[in-house]
Amino acid sequence: MEKRTESIQWISQPGTDPVALEAMLQAVLREGHAPNLKHGRRKELYHVRGSNGVQTYLLKVNRYAGTSYWRHLRTSKAHREFARAQAAAARGIPTPLPLAAGEQRCHGALTACYLFTPYLPEARDLRALQRENKLLAAARHAAVRHLGQLTHRLVESGVFQEDFAPNNILWCGSNETLQLIDFERVRILRRPLRFRETRWMIGKLLRELPDISASERMRFLLAFCNGDRTAARRWWRELEAFAPKLARRDLRRMRRAATSPGRRFFPIAVVDWKGYARRGACSDVLEKLLPESEKTAPEKVLVENQWFWVLHAGGLRRCAALALWSAANTLYERGLAPRPVALLRRKRETLYVAESRPESEVLDAEVARRLRTTLAVFLRRLRLTGQWSEEMPPHALVFELPAKTAKTLRLLDPRWLKIAGRAGPPRTLPHLLR
Repeated sequence: MEKRTESIQWISQPGTDPVALEAMLQAVLREGHAPNLKHGRRKELYHVRGSNGVQTYLLKVNRYAGTSYWRHLRTSKAHREFARAQAAAARGIPTPLPLAAGEQRCHGALTACYLFTPYLPEARDLRALQRENKLLAAARHAAVRHLGQLTHRLVESGVFQEDFAPNNILWCGSNETLQLIDFERVRILRRPLRFRETRWMIGKLLRELPDISASERMRFLLAFCNGDRTAARRWWRELEAFAPKLARRDLRRMRRAATSPGRRFFPIAVVDWKGYARRGACSDVLEKLLPESEKTAPEKVLVENQWFWVLHAGGLRRCAALALWSAANTLYERGLAPRPVALLRRKRETLYVAESRPESEVLDAEVARRLRTTLAVFLRRLRLTGQWSEEMPPHALVFELPAKTAKTLRLLDPRWLKIAGRAGPPRTLPHLLR
């Protein structure tokens, strides 16, 4: 059903009043009745209350200022997402259907678009659940099993979600169901997905769940393969072979993002040092971390009630320093490295700074021998991103006390790992850890 108001063209569910929609829209954009929940250059997100004061919605706003000429002439993202959500729901995919989508044009050129979707107060996305880690074991196992079933349904229905990530999947704890959201990068096909499309979706999903255990991964694959263990093992091997290729692609994308001013990173200058830092890094704090003399081993420093790892990387060339910075951020996104803070350079010195925890310590040979099994599991996780050097020293790794699982280990010095398109050695350990 298509309706027009004075300035916005709306496509909405039957029985929806476009005048009420535009009243809510004006109350948010002009009167500021709701805060912006998403800080992007062209995207905004608002939590708004309906005209009856009871129902609540999420309002997604996309601006088209500064985009290419052809984008102003195409159908808006809101209209495409509205139509794809309807098509996915018709194929049996559980999703909260959007209420309405609106386009705003000036002389035929698209300037902005708006999408109203229902707000589910009890639902949490899987990324938030993973970060909070508050689900009980039974609920966690149920979520993993439902995730495998949802993925199987998407593949059989021909719904290709290019951005198949945990933040686009909602877990409704009251009835233990999953719902798919964000259809901006979805393609509805007339056939079941091919092998490459399926591998891409599953590989990207598992990459975004770094803390999932091996048993949970197999539980997911069993649910995806309808209990067929042979097919689940075959998919396990395929995903392990595909993971380094995906990591290589992520590294190229991260290098562009981490060395350009944007929402997450920015160029920084501290005294006579220059480099890049994550948003939120303070130049005054970094100035206190500058070394008086170059050291070979990483050191743990406390500044203004915050702990940092300071790594003196030596006289790296600019390309090698940017490779270190990009690799550190890529590994952090996969849960394999501490959160990077800044990379600073001057003539013959390179300084890498990462966040630390009070209970973190540098690994030494004695602790490495004691944690041999845990270390082997962690190196297997590293193997899925590339090839690590067999000469890797113990102090290239840090661990959090008590170090009982591989999730407590982190790679502090990314120079010992080459993120490549194929995996590293499957069984060998670095010589100092044998």
